Amino acid sequence: MLMGKRAWITLDSREAYSDRGFTVVENQVARPDGAVAPYGVVHALPGTSVVVLSSSLEVTLVRQYRYPLDRYTWELPGGGVEENETPLCGVQRELWEETGITARRWMPLGDVVHVNSSISTQTSFAFLAWDLVGRSGPKDEMEISDIQLVTIEAAIEMAERGVISDALSQIALLRAYNVIRDANWRDTVFAK
Repeated sequence: MLMGKRAWITLDSREAYSDRGFTVVENQVARPDGAVAPYGVVHALPGTSVVVLSSSLEVTLVRQYRYPLDRYTWELPGGGVEENETPLCGVQRELWEETGITARRWMPLGDVVHVNSSISTQTSFAFLAWDLVGRSGPKDEMEISDIQLVTIEAAIEMAERGVISDALSQIALLRAYNVIRDANWRDTVFAK
C-alpha cells in the first residue's frame, strides 16, 4: 500500500456466477478516492503452460479454438490444474491429452504468474520439459486442431508478432529461452 493513500475496502460481495473451474464474484468496493463502485473478480483454478523441448531444440505448439476470442490460436500445451492436482501433475496430464507426449525431465520456469491480476486471482505456472517420449497427436481433437514444431527462436518471433497471443505462453517462452540459450545447460542436458 502506498503511504498516505486509503486502501480499497470491500463493502459487500456476492457470487454472481460459478462454473467448472471458476467463479465470478461481484464486489461493492470503496475505492481510494472514496467513490463506491462495483468490481468483478474471477477466481479460477490454476493454469499451466509447458515449453516442450526436443533434442533438436524445437518446441511444440498447439492450435486450438478459443471460444471467448471466436478464433483459433497458437499456444504452448497447457491448461487447468484440477482441485486435487499439483501444477506439475496438471501440466503433465494436459501435455499428454493435447499432444500424446510425455517427458522424463521437468523444470519449473520461475515463480507463479498472474496473467491478468486486474480482474482475476488465478495463479499460473510455467514449465520446461525435455527427454520426450511419444507423439501420437491430441487425445481430444475437439480441443486441439493442429500441432506444430518450431525452433525456440521462431516461437519467440511468433510471440513478438502476436501470432502467439496467449500471455502465459509468451511468458513461458521467454523464461525458457533464458534457460535454453545457456550453452552449458544445453550441453549438460543433451550430452550424448
